[in-house]
Amino acid sequence: LIPGVETQRQPDLGAEVFSGYSGYRSGGIIDNVKLPDFKFGWAGQIILNINRRAGFVVNLGDHSNSSASAFDFSVGPRLQLPLGRFKPFVEASTGVQHFTPKNFPSQNTPTYTGGVGMDVKVNSSFSIRPFQLSFITTSYSALSPSTRPNYFNGFVAQTGMLYHINFRRS
Repeated sequence: LIPGVETQRQPDLGAEVFSGYSGYRSGGIIDNVKLPDFKFGWAGQIILNINRRAGFVVNLGDHSNSSASAFDFSVGPRLQLPLGRFKPFVEASTGVQHFTPKNFPSQNTPTYTGGVGMDVKVNSSFSIRPFQLSFITTSYSALSPSTRPNYFNGFVAQTGMLYHINFRRS
C-alpha cells in the first residue's frame, strides 16, 4: 500500500441464509369469521448481497393454527446499512401465498410484503436477527364472488439466526 493513496475496496459479494421462528397475524376474515393468529410458524430466507448496501432476497414462510395454514414464497430487493456489528435493513417483495382454511378449498393468491429488521453480527460466520417486522397483504376468494375477495392485511414477526457465505475475489 502506498501512503496517501486509497485502494478500492472489494465488493462484499456473498449470501446469507436465515432460519427462524415466525408469527403471522393475517387480519383476514372468511365467511364473516375472523381468522385467529398464526402463532407458530417458521421462516427462511436466502439473501444475495450484490454489495454492502444492496441485495436480493428470497423469502419462505409456513404458518398454521387450528383454523388454517398459510405457505408464502416471495422475492424482492433489500437495502441495508452496515453499522459495525449492527445491520438495519428494509425489504420489499412480491410472490404467492398458498392458503388452506380447514373445511374450505385452498387457494394460491398474489402476496405483497414490505418490512424492516435488524441483524447483529456475532462473528464472521453467524448473525442473530432479534426482529423483523413485515406488513403482508393478500386475499382469499374461493368462497366469494370474484368481484369481492376477502383481503388479508396483516403482519409477520420473525426472529432467528443467519449463516454468512462470502464470495470474495482474491
